Amino acid sequence: MAAGRVVVGNLHPEVRSFVDGDIPIVDAPPQDLEAVIVGLAEDPQRCQNIGEAGRQYAAKRHSGSAAAQALKDFLRS
Repeated sequence: MAAGRVVVGNLHPEVRSFVDGDIPIVDAPPQDLEAVIVGLAEDPQRCQNIGEAGRQYAAKRHSGSAAAQALKDFLRS
């Protein structure tokens, strides 16, 4: 994701509910994996857009300062 590549996964809806905003991961339940990958392969512009969204997401959510903010209360206790 941080490298600007499309990430395909199968996130449970409950996982998505814990995160503010959209997680730029293309959802692909096991039975749909092939169709999802073929669809992505046929749409390079979509892949580029998702990849860029993922790069921005990773920079915002997984930076050192974001990690420090998330752990701040825990580390102070």
